[in-house]
Amino acid sequence: MTATRKSILVVDDNRDAADSLAMLLEIGGHEVTAVYSASEALKRASELRPAVIVMDLGLPQIDGARSRAGCAAWPSSRACVFWP
Repeated sequence: MTATRKSILVVDDNRDAADSLAMLLEIGGHEVTAVYSASEALKRASELRPAVIVMDLGLPQIDGARSRAGCAAWPSSRACVFWP
């Protein structure tokens, strides 16, 4: 089975977690950008228009409900994945 290459935005204020996940996804053949804050995520999501956004729900600048609402507002993203 061949996976389709996706553009993915990884968002986590824990840099080690974001970078580790980004590396794993890159090994899987995806184009990945890691950012470390909600404000960076908003900016990069509008610039990159990723197919998938993987976001930590515990970001200090934004709560989980606002994260979900923001993700729904990004029409270019076909999927958002959240983790606590």
